[in-house]
Amino acid sequence: MSQVDKQLDTLKSEIEQEIPNDITVTDVKYEGPELVVYTRDPKRFAGDGDLIRRLASKLRKRITVRPDPSALSPPARAEEQVREVIPEEAGVTDLDFHEDTGEVVIEAEKPGMVIGRRGSTLREITQEVGWTPEVVRTPPIESSTVSNVRGFLKNEREERRDILERVGRQIHREEMSD
Repeated sequence: MSQVDKQLDTLKSEIEQEIPNDITVTDVKYEGPELVVYTRDPKRFAGDGDLIRRLASKLRKRITVRPDPSALSPPARAEEQVREVIPEEAGVTDLDFHEDTGEVVIEAEKPGMVIGRRGSTLREITQEVGWTPEVVRTPPIESSTVSNVRGFLKNEREERRDILERVGRQIHREEMSD
């Protein structure tokens, strides 16, 4: 077991002590500078807005909470639920589900309406559906450049995550002696 794995185990036990007993943490990983916490209960994390903030200040790390892949609802059902939560005026043009990260990319004409006051709609989406929403603006003019870049990012998502994980392990490894 490497130094980084021991560090991750220690962080996982600290997180489990800090969170309520009814929330389960399935995995903890580094992705670049961030600590990613996988849980079967993303709805509970979304319900308590201060929980992630308290964890981040206690552990002194940037924290991202993602749903465990086993806890996700099927994309077809999730799409219906997401469209019910988001107001019609937001002008949602596309929903893209990434099962490996548990994220749903919501493309909308008015992203502010998708986010809501202080992120209220985003929290509601996470509570209702379990997927973590990410909002992007629909380009005002149809552009092949924008669609090519977004398509490239979508296709390379898995490789990007592997690179971030490798970089995260290097960032948080044991310090080298002089």
